[in-house]
Amino acid sequence: MKTYQQIQGSYYEDLLTTGHKSQSWFYRTREQLLLEFARLRPGQRVLDIGCGSGTVTRAIARRGCPAVGVDVSEACIAYATGKAQEEGLDATFLVGSIEALPFADRSFDCIIASHIIEHVEQPGRIIRDMYRLLTPGGTLILTTPNYLSLWPLAEAFFDHTLAGEGYSLHEQHVVKFNAGKLRSVLVAAGFAGVKVEAQYILTLPISLFSSRAATAAFALEKRLASLPLGTILYARGRKT
Repeated sequence: MKTYQQIQGSYYEDLLTTGHKSQSWFYRTREQLLLEFARLRPGQRVLDIGCGSGTVTRAIARRGCPAVGVDVSEACIAYATGKAQEEGLDATFLVGSIEALPFADRSFDCIIASHIIEHVEQPGRIIRDMYRLLTPGGTLILTTPNYLSLWPLAEAFFDHTLAGEGYSLHEQHVVKFNAGKLRSVLVAAGFAGVKVEAQYILTLPISLFSSRAATAAFALEKRLASLPLGTILYARGRKT
């Protein structure tokens, strides 16, 4: 199977501009939702795990937050570093894995791990390690597909029509979460005030055919995020 490390460094940046209309729409709105959900304040130190091409990490830095992006792809890290330097941003990028984060205890006020926790075999251990890296009162933001939704259909569509040869989301998603399972693993790791929302109830499938129609429905869907029906889960927990 084609591995993640084989993608181009600009892969996620390209999706925002030249990718399939559904992919471009999803990555644009994902960035919007992440920043809204994280509720960042200027000056907070933020770690973006699985940062890819650094699009979200750089958006965080533009908000006045010193940001560190980590990814296993050397090509993505090289690309993200160059873009941050071009923009003069306070953003640092490192090659590294979520399973071996090279940071001291209490290094960050906020950690974001978007669409990565489903790729590891022991998510509970990984989340406890992220708890260690947070300052007291710091927040963890996780996103992951919701397998008690229409996500499996969207995943199958992607694997058979949009994915590159030998690339399969279904095979790469080792752990398949729903809202209850995600909440439980955060609580077990010690997080308090855990909030789980489910976004993209119908707009993700709609975006496959019309990004304009998906945008029109998106504002309404955001009001229904408390229902466990959306295809993507957004979770926030606070270190006590």
